[in-house]
Amino acid sequence: MTLGDLNAEIKGGVLLFDCPTHRDHRIRVPLKGLAAPNQHGCAWDHVGTLPDITIWPSVNAEGCWHGFITAGALTSC
Repeated sequence: MTLGDLNAEIKGGVLLFDCPTHRDHRIRVPLKGLAAPNQHGCAWDHVGTLPDITIWPSVNAEGCWHGFITAGALTSC
């Protein structure tokens, strides 16, 4: 699965994409240096741009999806 499959976009320095598990909501990933950290104080490192962005560390949307985004492709943990 790719970010393109999940209607990904970057708005205000935040990577937004449809939840790959439930598809009824969006996952928000603030990108370090582009957006303020989330409520947990986290922001993700990144290289590249859509559709081929790579971010690290993994994204853990608790109760939904946990995985990596590498060159725009999602892999689950």
